[in-house]
Amino acid sequence: VFGDTTELRQAVSDLPPGQRRAIELLKMQELSLKEAAEVTGTSVGALKVATHRAMASLRKILMKDS
Repeated sequence: VFGDTTELRQAVSDLPPGQRRAIELLKMQELSLKEAAEVTGTSVGALKVATHRAMASLRKILMKDS
């Protein structure tokens, strides 16, 4: 729902590594939580927290720029 994919990709690349990895795996590659947990070696709960924080950060970044 964001018009500029370049802006979105830049915002994702600016996230802390754990949050960025969670977004890449869960939202961009569309892995399940279980699959992403196996790939990263973290728990499903940790991925949920990282994703929630990342989405909040992305909203802030992208809304500020618009």
